[in-house]
Amino acid sequence: MIIGIIYSLSAKGHIEILDTEYSIRTALSIVENGTFLIDPPDPNAVKINFPDSGIANKIYSPYGIGLGLIFIPIVIICKILSLLTQIELRLLLDFLISFYNIPFALLGLFFFQKIVLQLGASEVRSIFMTFCLGICTCYWKYTVTDFSEIVQACFLLAIILTLLEKKEYMWYRLSFYYSILVLLKLTYFVFFLFIIIFFITENIRNNNTKILRNFLKSASFFIPTCILIALLNFFRFNNIFESGYGSAIKFSTDYLVRDWFAYLFSYERGVLTFNPILILTLAGFFYIPAKYRRPMMIIGLTTFIWFITMCLWVSWQGGYCWGNRLLVPIVPLLLLPMVFLKIDKVWMKILLFLTLVASTIIQFAASFTKIHEIIEIKISIHQLAERLSLNQLWLGIELFFHKLKSPNAEYLASTFGVDVNEIINLRSFETFHGFNMWPVHLLNHFGLNNYSHTAGILILFITISLCFILFKIHKINTQT
Repeated sequence: MIIGIIYSLSAKGHIEILDTEYSIRTALSIVENGTFLIDPPDPNAVKINFPDSGIANKIYSPYGIGLGLIFIPIVIICKILSLLTQIELRLLLDFLISFYNIPFALLGLFFFQKIVLQLGASEVRSIFMTFCLGICTCYWKYTVTDFSEIVQACFLLAIILTLLEKKEYMWYRLSFYYSILVLLKLTYFVFFLFIIIFFITENIRNNNTKILRNFLKSASFFIPTCILIALLNFFRFNNIFESGYGSAIKFSTDYLVRDWFAYLFSYERGVLTFNPILILTLAGFFYIPAKYRRPMMIIGLTTFIWFITMCLWVSWQGGYCWGNRLLVPIVPLLLLPMVFLKIDKVWMKILLFLTLVASTIIQFAASFTKIHEIIEIKISIHQLAERLSLNQLWLGIELFFHKLKSPNAEYLASTFGVDVNEIINLRSFETFHGFNMWPVHLLNHFGLNNYSHTAGILILFITISLCFILFKIHKINTQT
């Protein structure tokens, strides 16, 4: 509950990315016209890469229909509220959509804690690890943006938990969760062969009748989902295998060679550098007891398959995002080796504490600043100094500490380590003033700029206090 409050306090609106923009417009079009057609921002440019729908100046959204289905109720609610209150529809959409990830994030934390318990951890260790995931990794940042990776992470964790628990209705649950993932992102078909192998190993000793029964259960949601996707593709493109990306789909081993190291360690998109806690927890792989090696092999293979697949993709970090958006769904899985990490020596406790502090500072900086502003500062520095600026990670941290002192979107270039006596003026961007959270944006929007900085500092203080309370609760539980 406390983590949910923290997420709600740091939620912000004002769309920063393209895929949500497309998804909202798709949902709006569904509500208004009963179709999945959208108006591209530049039809002539877009049609170079994306398949022709056969209708002039129209294309179909290439993004998974799952996200559009999530947004449809939100769009309907916002339309009704806009009609009743006369508030601008776009403002209402930005506001409500900025919270849509939070329920999925909390559900994902629930699945994560259950997985930790399945791996033999104590209740106290499971609570601590859930705290680490929720506060000390980019899981927090992406919970308070409108990217869909947190929804993906939630259902990927649900699948892992289903595979480990092996409870009644396992095959129904597996089929349901996997279907949702495929609806969100077709790339999750990459796990199909892995799931087939798991099915065979689990049923190899069963008789034919039980194998058939389990197969039908595992196909109960997945087959209808595949049929739905195939029909949509056929009616849109006359090709059941066309995803909507057209020639924009580009996988290559050249990208794998280019990206695999940077995806781990770079200060622009490295999953370990943006989440330092993972560097420590991965050491737990060396302490896995024999009885948990098979579950960890499932988790490890899932992580590895997704990592390699994303390295093969043309996009170097997943677009307009903090760090590497593409790897966010496997961040919870990378944290799981902490279950087996022995923290019984003083130096280990000190190292863990310092890593937690560093990770938390990074996540505060990420969650209270705006990706768009970091990009604009990098562009401005490049224009002023004619060289590349600080990397995204350090620039984001510098921006966060600057906003502690001043809400104005105006910076000395030297603040960011550039030997130029020039001012970077971003005052024209309304949402760059102060911390990137709704109370600050609303105060600025209604002309109450004199109060927005104080409000931002107050919310930051409350958030830090809640994090401290969570830590103290864990410490008390450990002692008892």
